[in-house]
Amino acid sequence: MSQEKLTAREILIRFAKELNNNWGAIYAALKEKKTVPDAAPETPNDWTTITLVDDNYPERLKQGYRQPFVLFTKGNMANLVDGMLSIIAPKHYISTPEARIMIETTIKAIRDKKIPVVIQWKDDADSANSYSFDVLHAYENSGIPFVAVIGENVKDPELIAERVAASGGLAITERYPGSNEGILPAGRITPHLAKAALVLAGENHSDAARDISFALQAGIDIGALSWPAFSEGGKLCSSVIREGAEIISDADDILDLLKGN
Repeated sequence: MSQEKLTAREILIRFAKELNNNWGAIYAALKEKKTVPDAAPETPNDWTTITLVDDNYPERLKQGYRQPFVLFTKGNMANLVDGMLSIIAPKHYISTPEARIMIETTIKAIRDKKIPVVIQWKDDADSANSYSFDVLHAYENSGIPFVAVIGENVKDPELIAERVAASGGLAITERYPGSNEGILPAGRITPHLAKAALVLAGENHSDAARDISFALQAGIDIGALSWPAFSEGGKLCSSVIREGAEIISDADDILDLLKGN
């Protein structure tokens, strides 16, 4: 096939393969009108490829910061629905038993209200004690939409994607399958798949704080879990509430948040 006949989709996929889907490298190649690689790559390991020019590319994500040129998904695309809640939490657990109970109870309450969720998966397959796994266990085979955007620091996204897909959910990653090359923060993707965001926990300078900045850039409503005073892990929630985030005391507050009330 001559390059003159290549579609925009084909060009993006070929550059994604050649450049490990590195956003900066692809942008430079397109801007400088570099020669498109000759080889037409196959979709690897049962992943589905979605490019920026495809009809099923999430519309709101097109408006985001450095929107991914190519995404790879595994699982049921029907999980990608309107009105999703983005759950923001740090990578590492809050250590106290009281905090663990509060987090687990909140996630189960969200599930019981059948609220579709999207999370940023930050942990590896052998790190079962995490918020990501809490959400997975709560939503596993529930029939309630669940999307996991696999973070840039996950060592084996293939294993995580298979686990999410087997649970009935949808896994999304920007990293080219099989590549260990770093990508831009996945936190910039998650809020553009959601109607609103809920901050579960975190410290003021944690990775969760960075995720909040992406949610603010996306222009979605933000709520924060109401923690008891001086609770470990609740500092970030208290900070965003002082800055205007909605106070979330129960699942009905989350429903109001998603309605824009």
